[in-house]
This record gives sequence, structure tokens and C-alpha cells, in this order.
Amino acid sequence: MMKRELSLYDVYPKVILAHHVSQVTIVSVDYSTQLKEGGLYKVGIVPLCKGLYRGNPSFDQVEVCVKDQKLVFDYAFGDEQEYYLRVFDEAGNQVVQLSIYAVEQDLYERRPYRGDLHVHSCFSDGKESPEFVCGIYRQTGFDFLAITDHYQYAPSLRAIQAYKDVPLGLTILPGEEVHAPENPVHIVHFGGEWSVNALFQADKEKYFEEVEAIQKTLVCPEGVDAFTYAACLWVYSKIKEANGLSIFAHPYWIADVYNVSMALSIHQFEQKPFDAFELLGGQTTHENNMQWALYNEMRAKGLNHIPIVGSSDSHSVLTTDWFNEAKTIVFAKGKDKEHLFEAIRGGYSVAVESRHGESERVHGNYRLTSYARFLLSEYFPLHDALCFEEGRAMLGYLRKESDAPLLLQLTQKRTEDLLNKCFGASTENMIEV
Repeated sequence: MMKRELSLYDVYPKVILAHHVSQVTIVSVDYSTQLKEGGLYKVGIVPLCKGLYRGNPSFDQVEVCVKDQKLVFDYAFGDEQEYYLRVFDEAGNQVVQLSIYAVEQDLYERRPYRGDLHVHSCFSDGKESPEFVCGIYRQTGFDFLAITDHYQYAPSLRAIQAYKDVPLGLTILPGEEVHAPENPVHIVHFGGEWSVNALFQADKEKYFEEVEAIQKTLVCPEGVDAFTYAACLWVYSKIKEANGLSIFAHPYWIADVYNVSMALSIHQFEQKPFDAFELLGGQTTHENNMQWALYNEMRAKGLNHIPIVGSSDSHSVLTTDWFNEAKTIVFAKGKDKEHLFEAIRGGYSVAVESRHGESERVHGNYRLTSYARFLLSEYFPLHDALCFEEGRAMLGYLRKESDAPLLLQLTQKRTEDLLNKCFGASTENMIEV
């Protein structure tokens, strides 16, 4: 019932600045539920985190007169949280309940972008071309991704090249999954400017010399293989040189046994030579569960700043083989490389698990999890509907359909317009309370 009501009314912006007076607009989107012109309505403002004490909660009410089929009112929202907006007609009947979210300044300056940082194509062990994979990802509601094929960087460049002449709402970054010789640890290289795999492919002897030089400087705890850890450090350092983001990937991948020893995983968390931890991957529930448990264990030990991502490790976008089952929501000031990197490294990301047929689960700290859950309900369904059209136009562009470039230009603008509508404008004229 609630979802049907939400489709008949709209509220904007959906995200406002906490502790400031904000202007909110509620409007009917269908003739059957039009608000009575000139009618006097009441809007109840209910903080979701207030809780129930001795019965129903009390809440502020604002009287609003309908003008041009809209309810427009100013209100000083309080602490960061979700607020229910309960609209009552002149007879006191509840017409609809909508939701809005107040955030502090740091989050208000950021926007939510959904992405996947670990994706394969037919150039390694995936099934479809890089450019086709990108079209399906946008069609599914993603804002950024990188093709990260095993041992290969070039397929990610092919994806970028395929759409270089048309505007896109999807940010496509280069990448690769790095498999350094005699090192079982998988490391994702996201967004860098050149290939790390190519370094040891061109000169394996030099690779071993450099890793052994690093190994000589290490004093590793019991259970940690010094060469393996040195090889990881070599990869992380090269990714940094390439101006990329390094991701410690799926340490609980079961390849006969876990591919990374527990001792090495713990040591990496303690030293944190990587930029982000792949909290969720596309593997089994067992593997993801163990990664989540490891993350919690490390936080309990005081290692609180561990940036996290969720990635599908997708090998097909058509057979649903891990595709769309794990993803990242990044709260960034833009969806270009620099802003995404800044946000992830700064801890402004959550991992989202969406097993097929199940409700989505958000993993991260309480603050961002609460906000992300609101967005998954109130913003992303609108966003995804527009992305579907753009993704379809991307696939049409690959088929050389003549109207595809124009459609891409139009659909990109629509997603930007939605973003601006839902997340408000400048704070210059806002009144702090």
C-alpha cells in the first residue's frame, strides 16, 4: 500500500540540510489524488529515530494551504535522520506518508553514486564484451565501473574507447585484476593510468628482484609468508604509482582452501598497505560472510578506518552469475575518478548485498547504512528508471542506431536533473537554527 501511495505523490528535495530551515514541496502526480486547491492541510513532521514512549509519538505539525496543486512549506529540520511527512486533509484524515532525510553538512555536499569496482569481460573468463557489459550496467542503474580482467588492462580501455564520442551518465574507468607471480592474493587495480600486470609480464626477473628487495626489509609475524606479503606490497606500490586505487580482494575465496591465510589477512589489516577492502564480492554467502566477520573483528580491535567496497566480480551480465549481487554506494562530490577516490579513501562508502530474490542489505557504519537504506527506497528507484533508458541507448549506439547519440544526450540530462531535484541546491540562502 505504501509503495502505491508513494507513486501518487512526490516530495522534493528528498535530502535536506540538518539544523537549517528548508523549503519542501509536496505534489500529487496523478489527477485522481490531486490536492484541493485552496484547501488547508496539515503536515506532520515525525523524526524516525524518536522512538515510541507511552503510546503514539507526538510531532510538530505545519498548516499549509494548497496553491497550484502543491503544498509548499518551510521547516527547521533537526538532527540527521529520516523524517516522515504525514499529510492530513481538512477532515483530519491522513492522505499520505512520505519520507525526507536530513543530513549534516559533510554529507549534504555529497551525492550517492552506485558502482562496481571488480568486473570481468570475455577478454578473460567473462562472457560478454567490455562495451556490452557497460551498457547493461547502466541499464541496471550503475553510475560508475571498471572492467578489471585477469592479467589485462587493455579491455578496460576498449570499454572507454567504445563510448568516447557520446555523452554518458556512466563513468567508465580503467582497471585490471593483478595476479603477481607466485602470489595467491588477488588485488584489484581500479582507475590507474597504466597496467601493473604488464610490468612483470615484460620483465619477470626484475619483478622478483624488486620483491626480494622488499622482503629483506620486512619482519613478519608468525604465519605470514614474507615473500607473499612483499609481493602484495610491490603491487600496492605500483598501483599507487599508476595513480590507481588498490583493493584487497576476496581473501576468503575458496580455491581448495582459502586463497589468503588468516595470518596474512590480519597483518594486512594492521598495516593497511591497500586503499580499500572488498567487503563483499560475488562469491558464495560463506565467503562474503567470512569477509564481513573479519572486517568486524578488525574494527573491534581498534582498526576503525578501513575503507570498504562491494564488488560483484561479475563474469556475465546476462546469466546473473554474480552480476548485481554486490555493489558499492559512494557518497562523493562528483563521479569522476578524483572525487570517487577521495570519498572511498575517506570512508564515505558502503557495500550493498543484493542476492537474487532477496532484499538488499547494506554493510558499513550506522550513519551511512541508515542514509543508504533511505536512498535505496526513495531515490534509487527513480534514478534506475532513467538509467534503464540510457543503458538501452548505449546498446543501441553499439548497434549503430542513428538516434542513439541524441537519446544518450537526453537521457544523461534527465539523470542529472533528477539528482538536482532530489538533493536540493546551494546553502547560501539557508537559515541555520
